[in-house]
Amino acid sequence: YMQKYLLIFSIILSFSCKKEKVDEKEIYFENQLIGKWIYNELKINGILYSYQHNPNCQKDRFYFVNRTFQDHDYTEVLYLYTHCASSITGMDWKLQGRNLILNFGKQLFNYKILRLDPTNLDVSISIDYDGDGKVDDVEIYAIKDPCNVSDDINCQ
Repeated sequence: YMQKYLLIFSIILSFSCKKEKVDEKEIYFENQLIGKWIYNELKINGILYSYQHNPNCQKDRFYFVNRTFQDHDYTEVLYLYTHCASSITGMDWKLQGRNLILNFGKQLFNYKILRLDPTNLDVSISIDYDGDGKVDDVEIYAIKDPCNVSDDINCQ
């Protein structure tokens, strides 16, 4: 009988000692995203590249704002050509757990947040980055830049 009880006890013990799966969802808050971010690096299919800013222009950047007249607005500013013409794209954004969703009309871009702290925003997305018909794994690394409301209308 003793062996039977030891067997039952060891089975009960092994079930009770199993670790519960911990949900590793990190919680991020919208106010962590608010501000001006400068593109720093890109990783495309495992290869890391420095972001190539136009050397004669301001740095390419994007903003997250959320205020009365700009409810969850995302604005990206890219500088093109030698005369620094700017290309500006606007979208809505939403934060859901570790997912950052950008809504461009009927097209949704679902980024996974890899890191979000006071100075860094790192995200990943699977998308056809180079237009070759194949899905690429893309990581974008950005650095928070001070935002001055008096000289930048996109700042909050």
